[in-house]
Amino acid sequence: MISENNGSYRSALARKDTEGEQRQQEFNRQIQIKEQAITNLQETNQAHQQRILALEADKQDLINQLSQAQEIYQNYLNQEKSLICQEIQLIKEVIHV
Repeated sequence: MISENNGSYRSALARKDTEGEQRQQEFNRQIQIKEQAITNLQETNQAHQQRILALEADKQDLINQLSQAQEIYQNYLNQEKSLICQEIQLIKEVIHV
């Protein structure tokens, strides 16, 4: 009877050990999944930061190009205004002669 109780006790302990090992394995697997998810998020975040830096550089380049274009256009307008004023002056001179 005692040996039967010892046998069933050992069986129960073996089942508990197996269950504990399975729980530990599942826990370790969940940790690995979470760690991989964190790594993926960090990589995505880093990629997004690099993209933001690239967009900021593009933005600054476009701002510089726009400033240059505005300056060129303003110079063109000033030249046209000057020519028109000269033409008007010539017309006035012709009319008053």
